[in-house]
Amino acid sequence: MFKFNWYKIYLNLVDIIVSIAIRSKIVTIDDICNKNINKKTPLIYILPDKSMLNLLILRKQCIKYKLPDPLSIIEINGMTLPCHLFINDNRYLHSYLIPYWKLIKSIKILRRYIRLVNKHEIKILLISVVISRSPNFNSNIDVKQKKKSKVINILKKMFIIIWHGRNVLIYSSSMISLNKILLKNNSDRNIIKKLVRIAHIYFIRQKINTIGPNIIKYKDLLLVFLKSKTLKKIIKQEAKQKHITYKISKNNAIKIINEIASNISYEAIYLTDYLMKQFWNIFYEKININGYEKIYKLVSNGHKIVYIPCHRSHIDYLLISYVLYNKGFSIPYIAAGQNLNFWPIGGILRSLGAFFIRRKFKNNKLYCIIFRKYLDKLFNYGCSIEYFIEGQRSRTGFLLKPRTGLLTMTLQSIIKNNGRNLVTLVPIYIGYDNILEINYYSNELSGKTKKDKIIQKLRNLFTLCRLRNLGHIYVNFGEPLTLNSYLNKYVPEWYKSRNNINKSRPIWLTPLVNNLAIKLMTRINEASVAGAVNLCVTAIISSTTYSLTQKELTDQLNFYIELLNKVPYSSGITIPMNTNEIIAYIIKCNKFKIKKKDNTEIIFTLQDEVKTILYYRNNIQHMLIMPSLIATIIINFEEINIHELINYVKNLYPIVKRDLFLCWECSEIPSLITKICNQLEYQKLISSKKEKLFLQHDRSDILRLLSYNAREMLQRYIIIFHILKINQIVNNKLIETESIILSQSFLSNKNIYIPEFFDQCFFRSILSTLRNQKYIYINGNVNKEKTLSTYNVLYKILNNKTKV
Repeated sequence: MFKFNWYKIYLNLVDIIVSIAIRSKIVTIDDICNKNINKKTPLIYILPDKSMLNLLILRKQCIKYKLPDPLSIIEINGMTLPCHLFINDNRYLHSYLIPYWKLIKSIKILRRYIRLVNKHEIKILLISVVISRSPNFNSNIDVKQKKKSKVINILKKMFIIIWHGRNVLIYSSSMISLNKILLKNNSDRNIIKKLVRIAHIYFIRQKINTIGPNIIKYKDLLLVFLKSKTLKKIIKQEAKQKHITYKISKNNAIKIINEIASNISYEAIYLTDYLMKQFWNIFYEKININGYEKIYKLVSNGHKIVYIPCHRSHIDYLLISYVLYNKGFSIPYIAAGQNLNFWPIGGILRSLGAFFIRRKFKNNKLYCIIFRKYLDKLFNYGCSIEYFIEGQRSRTGFLLKPRTGLLTMTLQSIIKNNGRNLVTLVPIYIGYDNILEINYYSNELSGKTKKDKIIQKLRNLFTLCRLRNLGHIYVNFGEPLTLNSYLNKYVPEWYKSRNNINKSRPIWLTPLVNNLAIKLMTRINEASVAGAVNLCVTAIISSTTYSLTQKELTDQLNFYIELLNKVPYSSGITIPMNTNEIIAYIIKCNKFKIKKKDNTEIIFTLQDEVKTILYYRNNIQHMLIMPSLIATIIINFEEINIHELINYVKNLYPIVKRDLFLCWECSEIPSLITKICNQLEYQKLISSKKEKLFLQHDRSDILRLLSYNAREMLQRYIIIFHILKINQIVNNKLIETESIILSQSFLSNKNIYIPEFFDQCFFRSILSTLRNQKYIYINGNVNKEKTLSTYNVLYKILNNKTKV
């Protein structure tokens, strides 16, 4: 009589569902997908809960990446063992279809494997399959519920597959050697229990760190806030001071909570993720992501992450969340400016994790207390957070002076909680081949009046609909900085301040936060990308005619890439394309114009377009500024002693370092100059004899193009130092006003337009640097001796060509 193999029929049925309805990808700490794994080495997949659906999802990816099949059987010394096991090995909904031998308990299987360890190497992978990313929606079916109603559980599972099946993530640990574990714990009789417990802890942590804690419900948040004794006290004080009733004061507090609080919806996140996929595919060619692997290790060790991106565009908010979500991290709560809290954008951003912050609230005690409490609540819940330390979008492409308000509150929260939470800051570099708001930035810097905001936003939307082929986006995760370790290193007794941290700031807090902010900006620059557009713009606008032949551009790009590879700005920078790829790419994306003259292709840009594309040069100016400064000095003097060159650079470096957030310490400058000069000599741009450097005139064009970036920066500096030289006392308003007047005069004579010469943020930043370097005293008096010394250095370097 013919017998049906119900188990095989069941497997095939589920496999068909997985193939049609499920789209999955593996998220790993180590790149196991691209490793050549020895197929003779037994590999055990350990999953948290028994689910044939999850196992078949895993199987699809294993087959794709040529990993051992989790449904296969391992035969060792005549013993047959399954290739997978479940920690919670309960009889599930489908268990009556599975033969009894398939339901061997995990402990028994593991014990058999351990007996074989002495003779064979055995590897383990801890695997968790996540279908639903919502913390409040448990995709794993509870055993008690199954006993009540199998039909409901089937429907529930079907709903999960239909709604969440297109974005399934498979989290994998790094490869674990069972042999090494047993070698370390040879005499431990409870080794199996320990292994199971370690796996349990791993899966719990994995769930918390990748799915995140439960959503903070607004009703619960309101209840906690209104029960707070501190808040009640402030509400009473507010009522007395403003001569209003307690009820009105309480309603004001509730309005502030409504104004600030996020209202995350995972349905909105799931839908937005789908829409953003379409958006990036339509408008951009590719999102290039680097350095995210280090965050997997941090979250797996229980660190709470604070993301600190630079701020280029309004779409940064969506970009970072999209990248993190698709790399398997929980969605961060994002600090957004109050200017974005308008209908309908405010509600959409709020549902995607945004909480709103006013630009200034120092004198509003009620707002300040509520905002601090909200931030504390997020940290205590274990949520990841994101905020833009610059406080606004950069209009010029340079990093702005950091605003330290939220950073201070983050540190205060850690100190208040006695460092119980491990909080790590992750700087992020964002680069675009095309910034959507670039024309708006240019108009704003040139002083054109702003149009009605709503009309402007609608116009931007219609303009966006016509755009295509916006090129590449770059997201680089920089070197993380753990705040607990930072506090222990610089303020070993910080814990003594925890009781009064919100009432009175310790003396050490402000300088510590300022130094921390500078370090974060420096690490953002250390993770930057020299993209195709950045390098081409840097070369082309350095030409007096804003044009280069294809050969000249190729030579200049070869020089930049060679220099950045041989004397890299930092180990974290990336250069994604070689010269041939860059040339092909810029021709394809129509970023520049091309004309033919005498059978020679000339790549150029119009003078009117220079003010917009300068933004992309400024993104990477810090990478080339030291070679550019050296080139400027060598071109000016034509021959110079190496020690004299070092003295010139050392005089200016403290200002340049603070202005561009450079990574080198002053003590490293002599050796850095030597390395750069050696590379310039290797490329036959200069020659040396004894301790003297000589300009090679036959190849000086490449060096002149390189020098342009520094020359432009030095021109800005000499304008400011000229004002300091002729004034005894200065203030921000005087410097800003006179600098802009002199800049306009200087640029009109040269018939060029450079946006940063009119950027008030730049002048405020440079003034802060000059105060920090003691060129200007606290009372506004100018340090005449130091100012005159630097002015003379600038004057000599610029060879009287920029006489003010």
